[in-house]
Amino acid sequence: MNSRKIINIIIGLSILALVTLGGFIYSGIRYMQKDQISSIPGPIYSTQTNKEEETTKISVSKDMIGPVTQKGMDTIEIYNIEEGVETLVWINEGTKILNQYNNHIPFASIDEGQIVNISFDPINKKANRISIQEGTWSNIIEGHDLDKNQGIVMIGKNVYKFNGNTVLIGMDGKRMFSLDDIGDFDSLFIQGINKQIYSIKVQSKQGYIKLMDMPSNRGRLEIDRTRQILLKDVAKSELIPVEAGTHNLALYIDSYEPILVPDVQINSGQTFSLNGTAAELKRYNLQIIPTVKGCTITVDDIEYDPGDEISLIAGNYDIRVEAPGYNLYEQKIQIEQDTILRPSLIKNTPAEEKEIEKAEAAKAEENAIYTFSINSIPEGAKIFINGEYKGVTPMRFTLNKGTYHLELEKEGFYKYTTTLLVEKEDAKEDYSYILAPE
Repeated sequence: MNSRKIINIIIGLSILALVTLGGFIYSGIRYMQKDQISSIPGPIYSTQTNKEEETTKISVSKDMIGPVTQKGMDTIEIYNIEEGVETLVWINEGTKILNQYNNHIPFASIDEGQIVNISFDPINKKANRISIQEGTWSNIIEGHDLDKNQGIVMIGKNVYKFNGNTVLIGMDGKRMFSLDDIGDFDSLFIQGINKQIYSIKVQSKQGYIKLMDMPSNRGRLEIDRTRQILLKDVAKSELIPVEAGTHNLALYIDSYEPILVPDVQINSGQTFSLNGTAAELKRYNLQIIPTVKGCTITVDDIEYDPGDEISLIAGNYDIRVEAPGYNLYEQKIQIEQDTILRPSLIKNTPAEEKEIEKAEAAKAEENAIYTFSINSIPEGAKIFINGEYKGVTPMRFTLNKGTYHLELEKEGFYKYTTTLLVEKEDAKEDYSYILAPE
Protein backbone atom coordinates (compact mmCIF):
# COMPACT_ATOMS: atom_id res chain seq x y z
CA MET A 1 0.00 0.00 0.00
CA ASN A 2 1.50 3.24 -1.09
CA SER A 3 1.53 6.43 0.91
CA ARG A 4 -1.09 8.13 -1.29
CA LYS A 5 -3.74 5.49 -0.50
CA ILE A 6 -3.00 5.75 3.23
CA ILE A 7 -3.57 9.52 3.19
CA ASN A 8 -6.94 9.11 1.43
CA ILE A 9 -8.09 6.60 4.08
CA ILE A 10 -7.15 8.98 6.90
CA ILE A 11 -9.02 11.88 5.25
CA GLY A 12 -12.15 9.73 4.79
CA LEU A 13 -12.18 8.60 8.40
CA SER A 14 -11.80 12.21 9.57
CA ILE A 15 -14.80 13.36 7.51
CA LEU A 16 -16.92 10.49 8.88
CA ALA A 17 -15.95 11.39 12.45
CA LEU A 18 -16.91 15.07 11.89
CA VAL A 19 -20.33 14.12 10.46
CA THR A 20 -21.04 11.79 13.37
CA LEU A 21 -20.01 14.44 15.91
CA GLY A 22 -22.25 17.02 14.22
CA GLY A 23 -25.21 14.66 14.48
CA PHE A 24 -24.68 14.21 18.21
CA ILE A 25 -24.42 17.98 18.74
CA TYR A 26 -27.68 18.62 16.81
CA SER A 27 -29.56 15.95 18.77
CA GLY A 28 -28.35 17.44 22.07
CA ILE A 29 -29.48 20.95 21.13
CA ARG A 30 -32.96 19.71 20.11
CA TYR A 31 -33.38 17.84 23.41
CA MET A 32 -32.41 20.89 25.46
CA GLN A 33 -34.87 23.15 23.58
CA LYS A 34 -37.74 20.70 24.11
CA ASP A 35 -37.03 20.48 27.85
CA GLN A 36 -37.01 24.30 28.18
CA ILE A 37 -40.33 24.65 26.33
CA SER A 38 -42.04 22.09 28.56
CA SER A 39 -40.94 23.98 31.72
CA ILE A 40 -42.66 27.32 30.70
CA PRO A 41 -46.04 27.79 32.65
CA GLY A 42 -49.23 28.25 30.60
CA PRO A 43 -53.03 28.57 31.08
CA ILE A 44 -54.91 25.82 32.92
CA TYR A 45 -57.95 24.55 31.10
CA SER A 46 -60.86 22.61 32.56
CA THR A 47 -61.08 18.99 31.44
CA GLN A 48 -64.06 16.79 30.78
CA THR A 49 -64.49 13.42 32.44
CA ASN A 50 -65.59 10.74 30.03
CA LYS A 51 -67.35 8.80 32.78
CA GLU A 52 -70.12 11.35 33.71
CA GLU A 53 -69.38 13.95 31.01
CA GLU A 54 -69.20 16.70 33.66
CA THR A 55 -67.10 19.81 33.43
CA THR A 56 -64.72 20.57 36.30
CA LYS A 57 -64.98 24.31 37.11
CA ILE A 58 -63.38 26.68 39.58
CA SER A 59 -66.20 28.39 41.60
CA VAL A 60 -65.84 31.81 43.34
CA SER A 61 -68.29 33.14 45.98
CA LYS A 62 -68.59 36.33 48.02
CA ASP A 63 -70.43 37.00 51.28
CA MET A 64 -72.11 40.25 52.33
CA ILE A 65 -74.30 41.31 55.25
CA GLY A 66 -76.94 44.01 55.29
CA PRO A 67 -80.62 44.91 55.34
CA VAL A 68 -82.86 44.12 52.37
CA THR A 69 -83.72 47.33 50.50
CA GLN A 70 -85.82 45.87 47.68
CA LYS A 71 -87.34 42.54 46.59
CA GLY A 72 -88.48 41.28 43.22
CA MET A 73 -89.88 38.00 41.98
CA ASP A 74 -86.42 36.54 41.51
CA THR A 75 -84.12 39.31 42.74
CA ILE A 76 -83.11 40.77 46.08
CA GLU A 77 -81.16 43.93 46.77
CA ILE A 78 -79.37 44.60 50.03
CA TYR A 79 -77.31 47.43 51.47
CA ASN A 80 -73.81 46.08 52.11
CA ILE A 81 -73.00 47.52 55.54
CA GLU A 82 -69.27 46.81 55.12
CA GLU A 83 -68.88 48.53 51.74
CA GLY A 84 -71.72 51.06 52.02
CA VAL A 85 -73.25 50.15 48.63
CA GLU A 86 -76.39 48.42 47.40
CA THR A 87 -75.98 45.14 45.54
CA LEU A 88 -78.59 43.30 43.46
CA VAL A 89 -78.39 39.48 43.25
CA TRP A 90 -80.51 36.88 41.48
CA ILE A 91 -82.48 34.04 43.06
CA ASN A 92 -82.81 30.66 41.33
CA GLU A 93 -84.07 27.20 42.18
CA GLY A 94 -80.74 26.26 43.71
CA THR A 95 -80.62 29.21 46.11
CA LYS A 96 -80.95 28.13 49.74
CA ILE A 97 -83.19 30.37 51.88
CA LEU A 98 -82.48 29.85 55.59
CA ASN A 99 -83.43 31.40 58.91
CA GLN A 100 -80.93 32.13 61.68
CA TYR A 101 -81.20 28.49 62.79
CA ASN A 102 -80.28 27.18 59.31
CA ASN A 103 -83.80 25.90 58.71
CA HIS A 104 -85.27 26.31 55.23
CA ILE A 105 -87.86 29.08 54.87
CA PRO A 106 -89.76 30.47 51.85
CA PHE A 107 -88.33 33.47 50.03
CA ALA A 108 -91.60 35.33 50.69
CA SER A 109 -90.90 35.33 54.45
CA ILE A 110 -87.97 37.72 54.01
CA ASP A 111 -89.17 41.33 54.03
CA GLU A 112 -87.62 44.68 53.27
CA GLY A 113 -85.50 45.80 56.20
CA GLN A 114 -84.59 42.24 57.25
CA ILE A 115 -80.86 41.88 57.94
CA VAL A 116 -79.52 38.95 55.89
CA ASN A 117 -76.25 37.24 55.01
CA ILE A 118 -75.92 36.47 51.28
CA SER A 119 -73.38 34.22 49.58
CA PHE A 120 -73.30 34.87 45.82
CA ASP A 121 -71.20 34.64 42.66
CA PRO A 122 -69.76 38.13 42.07
CA ILE A 123 -69.51 37.46 38.32
CA ASN A 124 -73.06 36.39 37.43
CA LYS A 125 -74.64 37.84 40.63
CA LYS A 126 -76.44 34.57 41.40
CA ALA A 127 -77.10 33.85 45.07
CA ASN A 128 -76.06 30.49 46.47
CA ARG A 129 -77.47 31.09 49.93
CA ILE A 130 -79.58 33.72 51.72
CA SER A 131 -79.89 33.46 55.49
CA ILE A 132 -81.18 35.72 58.20
CA GLN A 133 -78.14 37.13 59.97
CA GLU A 134 -77.40 35.46 63.28
CA GLY A 135 -77.63 37.79 66.29
CA THR A 136 -80.22 40.09 64.70
CA TRP A 137 -82.65 41.71 67.17
CA SER A 138 -85.86 43.66 66.51
CA ASN A 139 -88.23 46.00 68.33
CA ILE A 140 -91.26 48.23 67.72
CA ILE A 141 -91.03 51.92 68.63
CA GLU A 142 -92.73 55.19 67.68
CA GLY A 143 -91.27 58.09 65.76
CA HIS A 144 -90.88 60.28 68.84
CA ASP A 145 -88.55 57.64 70.33
CA LEU A 146 -85.95 58.59 67.70
CA ASP A 147 -83.50 61.24 68.91
CA LYS A 148 -82.79 62.59 65.45
CA ASN A 149 -80.21 65.10 66.70
CA GLN A 150 -78.03 62.59 68.52
CA GLY A 151 -78.86 59.58 66.36
CA ILE A 152 -79.85 57.35 69.27
CA VAL A 153 -82.84 55.37 70.55
CA MET A 154 -83.40 54.62 74.23
CA ILE A 155 -85.06 51.24 74.89
CA GLY A 156 -85.27 50.74 78.61
CA LYS A 157 -81.82 51.61 79.91
CA ASN A 158 -80.05 50.63 76.68
CA VAL A 159 -78.87 53.07 74.02
CA TYR A 160 -78.87 52.09 70.34
CA LYS A 161 -77.37 54.10 67.49
CA PHE A 162 -78.54 54.84 63.96
CA ASN A 163 -76.52 56.64 61.28
CA GLY A 164 -75.69 56.65 57.56
CA ASN A 165 -75.54 52.85 57.56
CA THR A 166 -79.17 52.68 58.72
CA VAL A 167 -81.63 51.93 55.92
CA LEU A 168 -85.06 53.61 56.05
CA ILE A 169 -87.99 51.69 54.52
CA GLY A 170 -91.45 53.18 53.94
CA MET A 171 -94.83 51.47 54.29
CA ASP A 172 -94.80 50.77 50.56
CA GLY A 173 -91.57 48.80 50.89
CA LYS A 174 -89.58 51.46 49.07
CA ARG A 175 -86.47 53.02 50.49
CA MET A 176 -86.65 56.40 52.22
CA PHE A 177 -83.74 58.80 52.50
CA SER A 178 -84.75 61.33 55.16
CA LEU A 179 -85.70 61.00 58.82
CA ASP A 180 -87.93 64.04 58.33
CA ASP A 181 -90.37 61.72 56.54
CA ILE A 182 -90.97 59.87 59.83
CA GLY A 183 -93.76 61.30 62.01
CA ASP A 184 -93.61 61.42 65.80
CA PHE A 185 -96.38 58.82 66.09
CA ASP A 186 -95.43 56.57 63.16
CA SER A 187 -95.11 52.92 64.22
CA LEU A 188 -91.57 51.75 63.41
CA PHE A 189 -90.07 48.25 63.21
CA ILE A 190 -86.33 48.49 63.89
CA GLN A 191 -83.67 45.80 63.48
CA GLY A 192 -80.02 45.77 64.38
CA ILE A 193 -76.95 43.91 65.52
CA ASN A 194 -75.43 44.61 68.93
CA LYS A 195 -75.95 48.36 69.61
CA GLN A 196 -76.26 49.40 65.95
CA ILE A 197 -79.61 49.86 64.22
CA TYR A 198 -79.34 48.86 60.55
CA SER A 199 -82.95 49.21 59.40
CA ILE A 200 -85.98 51.32 60.34
CA LYS A 201 -89.22 50.29 58.64
CA VAL A 202 -92.47 52.25 58.86
CA GLN A 203 -95.24 49.81 59.81
CA SER A 204 -98.00 52.43 59.90
CA LYS A 205 -98.14 56.18 59.46
CA GLN A 206 -99.59 58.37 62.18
CA GLY A 207 -103.17 59.60 62.03
CA TYR A 208 -104.45 63.04 63.02
CA ILE A 209 -107.12 64.79 65.07
CA LYS A 210 -108.43 68.15 63.89
CA LEU A 211 -110.34 70.41 66.31
CA MET A 212 -113.06 72.44 64.63
CA ASP A 213 -115.36 75.27 65.82
CA MET A 214 -114.25 75.25 69.44
CA PRO A 215 -116.45 77.64 71.49
CA SER A 216 -113.48 78.50 73.69
CA ASN A 217 -109.76 77.80 73.93
CA ARG A 218 -110.00 77.38 77.69
CA GLY A 219 -109.89 73.66 78.16
CA ARG A 220 -108.07 70.52 77.12
CA LEU A 221 -108.24 67.47 74.87
CA GLU A 222 -107.58 64.16 76.59
CA ILE A 223 -106.41 61.19 74.49
CA ASP A 224 -106.67 57.70 75.95
CA ARG A 225 -106.49 59.15 79.49
CA THR A 226 -102.71 59.34 79.11
CA ARG A 227 -102.12 62.39 76.95
CA GLN A 228 -103.48 65.91 77.50
CA ILE A 229 -103.29 68.85 75.09
CA LEU A 230 -104.31 72.37 76.14
CA LEU A 231 -106.64 73.98 73.61
CA LYS A 232 -104.76 77.27 73.84
CA ASP A 233 -101.65 75.49 72.51
CA VAL A 234 -103.43 74.23 69.38
CA ALA A 235 -103.28 76.68 66.48
CA LYS A 236 -106.22 77.05 64.12
CA SER A 237 -106.37 74.22 61.55
CA GLU A 238 -103.44 72.50 63.28
CA LEU A 239 -103.44 68.70 63.09
CA ILE A 240 -102.75 66.76 66.28
CA PRO A 241 -100.78 63.59 65.46
CA VAL A 242 -101.70 60.26 67.07
CA GLU A 243 -100.64 56.68 66.46
CA ALA A 244 -102.89 54.76 64.09
CA GLY A 245 -105.48 52.67 65.91
CA THR A 246 -108.44 52.98 68.28
CA HIS A 247 -108.59 55.93 70.67
CA ASN A 248 -110.84 57.27 73.43
CA LEU A 249 -111.19 61.05 73.23
CA ALA A 250 -112.51 63.46 75.87
CA LEU A 251 -112.89 67.19 75.24
CA TYR A 252 -113.14 69.37 78.35
CA ILE A 253 -114.00 73.04 77.77
CA ASP A 254 -114.46 75.45 80.67
CA SER A 255 -118.18 76.10 81.37
CA TYR A 256 -119.21 73.36 78.90
CA GLU A 257 -120.26 69.77 79.36
CA PRO A 258 -117.54 67.26 78.40
CA ILE A 259 -117.65 65.77 74.90
CA LEU A 260 -116.76 62.07 75.15
CA VAL A 261 -115.97 60.13 71.97
CA PRO A 262 -115.04 56.49 72.75
CA ASP A 263 -113.52 53.90 70.40
CA VAL A 264 -112.55 56.23 67.55
CA GLN A 265 -110.77 54.34 64.76
CA ILE A 266 -108.09 56.53 63.19
CA ASN A 267 -106.28 54.71 60.41
CA SER A 268 -102.82 55.35 59.03
CA GLY A 269 -102.71 58.83 57.48
CA GLN A 270 -106.39 59.49 58.30
CA THR A 271 -107.70 62.71 59.92
CA PHE A 272 -110.56 62.62 62.45
CA SER A 273 -112.44 65.91 62.90
CA LEU A 274 -113.73 66.71 66.39
CA ASN A 275 -116.36 69.45 66.17
CA GLY A 276 -117.06 71.74 69.11
CA THR A 277 -120.44 72.98 67.86
CA ALA A 278 -122.09 70.12 69.75
CA ALA A 279 -120.71 71.38 73.07
CA GLU A 280 -123.42 72.26 75.57
CA LEU A 281 -122.94 74.86 78.25
CA LYS A 282 -122.33 73.20 81.56
CA ARG A 283 -125.19 73.46 84.02
CA TYR A 284 -124.98 73.59 87.80
CA ASN A 285 -127.67 72.92 90.39
CA LEU A 286 -128.77 75.71 92.72
CA GLN A 287 -130.93 74.84 95.72
CA ILE A 288 -132.53 77.59 97.80
CA ILE A 289 -133.74 76.39 101.18
CA PRO A 290 -135.13 79.26 103.31
CA THR A 291 -135.37 79.06 107.09
CA VAL A 292 -139.14 79.72 107.02
CA LYS A 293 -142.02 78.06 105.20
CA GLY A 294 -144.39 79.53 102.65
CA CYS A 295 -141.71 81.46 100.73
CA THR A 296 -141.80 82.63 97.14
CA ILE A 297 -138.45 82.25 95.39
CA THR A 298 -137.39 83.89 92.13
CA VAL A 299 -134.12 83.60 90.26
CA ASP A 300 -133.77 86.28 87.58
CA ASP A 301 -137.56 86.80 87.79
CA ILE A 302 -138.33 83.08 87.28
CA GLU A 303 -140.30 81.57 90.16
CA TYR A 304 -139.33 78.32 91.87
CA ASP A 305 -140.45 76.34 94.89
CA PRO A 306 -138.23 76.06 97.96
CA GLY A 307 -135.79 73.15 97.66
CA ASP A 308 -136.07 72.86 93.86
CA GLU A 309 -132.89 71.88 92.03
CA ILE A 310 -132.54 74.85 89.70
CA SER A 311 -130.36 74.09 86.66
CA LEU A 312 -128.27 77.11 85.66
CA ILE A 313 -125.26 77.80 83.45
CA ALA A 314 -122.27 79.59 84.96
CA GLY A 315 -122.88 83.27 85.60
CA ASN A 316 -124.36 85.88 87.98
CA TYR A 317 -127.97 85.67 89.15
CA ASP A 318 -130.36 87.81 91.23
CA ILE A 319 -132.05 85.90 94.05
CA ARG A 320 -135.30 87.08 95.74
CA VAL A 321 -137.02 85.31 98.63
CA GLU A 322 -140.35 86.59 100.01
CA ALA A 323 -142.57 85.35 102.84
CA PRO A 324 -145.54 86.93 104.65
CA GLY A 325 -144.44 88.66 107.86
CA TYR A 326 -140.78 88.73 106.80
CA ASN A 327 -138.55 91.27 105.14
CA LEU A 328 -137.61 90.73 101.49
CA TYR A 329 -134.38 88.75 101.04
CA GLU A 330 -132.27 89.80 98.05
CA GLN A 331 -128.83 88.60 96.97
CA LYS A 332 -126.67 88.54 93.83
CA ILE A 333 -124.87 85.20 93.52
CA GLN A 334 -122.21 83.86 91.14
CA ILE A 335 -122.73 80.27 89.99
CA GLU A 336 -119.56 78.29 89.15
CA GLN A 337 -120.45 74.99 90.76
CA ASP A 338 -123.34 73.20 92.47
CA THR A 339 -124.54 75.51 95.25
CA ILE A 340 -126.92 75.29 98.20
CA LEU A 341 -128.22 78.64 99.51
CA ARG A 342 -129.94 78.84 102.89
CA PRO A 343 -131.25 82.42 103.25
CA SER A 344 -132.32 83.63 106.70
CA LEU A 345 -135.43 85.79 106.49
CA ILE A 346 -136.03 88.57 109.05
CA LYS A 347 -139.45 89.07 110.65
CA ASN A 348 -141.37 92.33 110.36
CA THR A 349 -141.21 93.61 114.05
CA PRO A 350 -141.48 96.94 115.87
CA ALA A 351 -138.42 99.11 115.55
CA GLU A 352 -137.11 98.42 119.08
CA GLU A 353 -137.42 94.66 118.78
CA LYS A 354 -136.02 94.88 115.31
CA GLU A 355 -132.83 96.54 116.53
CA ILE A 356 -132.41 94.03 119.36
CA GLU A 357 -133.00 91.05 117.11
CA LYS A 358 -130.62 92.53 114.58
CA ALA A 359 -127.87 92.89 117.18
CA GLU A 360 -128.44 89.36 118.48
CA ALA A 361 -128.41 87.95 114.98
CA ALA A 362 -125.17 89.78 114.19
CA LYS A 363 -123.53 88.46 117.36
CA ALA A 364 -124.72 84.93 116.62
CA GLU A 365 -123.32 85.11 113.14
CA GLU A 366 -119.96 86.32 114.47
CA ASN A 367 -119.72 83.33 116.80
CA ALA A 368 -120.99 80.76 114.29
CA ILE A 369 -118.70 77.96 113.15
CA TYR A 370 -118.90 76.64 109.58
CA THR A 371 -116.99 73.49 108.61
CA PHE A 372 -115.76 72.75 105.08
CA SER A 373 -113.68 70.09 103.36
CA ILE A 374 -111.50 71.12 100.42
CA ASN A 375 -109.89 68.54 98.12
CA SER A 376 -108.21 68.64 94.71
CA ILE A 377 -107.26 66.31 91.88
CA PRO A 378 -104.35 65.78 92.18
CA GLU A 379 -103.98 66.18 95.92
CA GLY A 380 -101.28 68.23 97.62
CA ALA A 381 -102.39 71.66 96.34
CA LYS A 382 -101.75 74.68 98.57
CA ILE A 383 -104.94 76.30 99.94
CA PHE A 384 -105.24 80.08 100.24
CA ILE A 385 -108.36 81.71 101.76
CA ASN A 386 -108.50 85.45 101.05
CA GLY A 387 -104.78 85.27 100.34
CA GLU A 388 -103.91 83.52 103.62
CA TYR A 389 -102.22 80.12 103.43
CA LYS A 390 -104.25 77.43 105.22
CA GLY A 391 -102.55 74.14 104.30
CA VAL A 392 -102.64 71.58 101.49
CA THR A 393 -105.45 69.43 100.08
CA PRO A 394 -107.24 67.45 101.32
CA MET A 395 -108.05 69.63 104.36
CA ARG A 396 -110.98 70.34 106.63
CA PHE A 397 -111.34 73.78 108.30
CA THR A 398 -113.89 76.25 109.71
CA LEU A 399 -115.04 79.70 108.57
CA ASN A 400 -117.50 82.32 109.68
CA LYS A 401 -120.44 83.32 107.52
CA GLY A 402 -119.46 85.33 104.48
CA THR A 403 -117.96 85.21 101.02
CA TYR A 404 -114.37 84.04 100.65
CA HIS A 405 -111.83 83.98 97.84
CA LEU A 406 -110.34 80.49 97.45
CA GLU A 407 -107.09 79.75 95.57
CA LEU A 408 -105.47 76.36 94.93
CA GLU A 409 -101.86 76.20 93.75
CA LYS A 410 -99.72 73.21 92.78
CA GLU A 411 -96.47 73.13 90.83
CA GLY A 412 -97.01 72.06 87.22
CA PHE A 413 -100.71 73.01 87.24
CA TYR A 414 -102.66 76.19 86.60
CA LYS A 415 -103.85 78.14 89.64
CA TYR A 416 -107.50 77.45 90.43
CA THR A 417 -109.56 80.36 91.82
CA THR A 418 -113.19 80.40 92.98
CA THR A 419 -115.57 81.90 95.54
CA LEU A 420 -116.83 80.20 98.70
CA LEU A 421 -120.21 81.33 100.01
CA VAL A 422 -120.73 80.48 103.70
CA GLU A 423 -124.37 80.70 104.81
CA LYS A 424 -125.38 78.19 107.47
CA GLU A 425 -123.96 77.34 110.87
CA ASP A 426 -122.42 73.89 111.15
CA ALA A 427 -122.93 73.29 107.41
CA LYS A 428 -120.72 70.47 106.20
CA GLU A 429 -119.87 70.94 102.53
CA ASP A 430 -117.28 68.93 100.60
CA TYR A 431 -115.67 70.66 97.64
CA SER A 432 -113.39 68.96 95.11
CA TYR A 433 -111.60 70.75 92.28
CA ILE A 434 -109.74 69.39 89.23
CA LEU A 435 -106.46 71.16 88.43
CA ALA A 436 -105.43 71.53 84.80
CA PRO A 437 -101.79 70.71 83.96
CA GLU A 438 -99.66 73.43 82.43
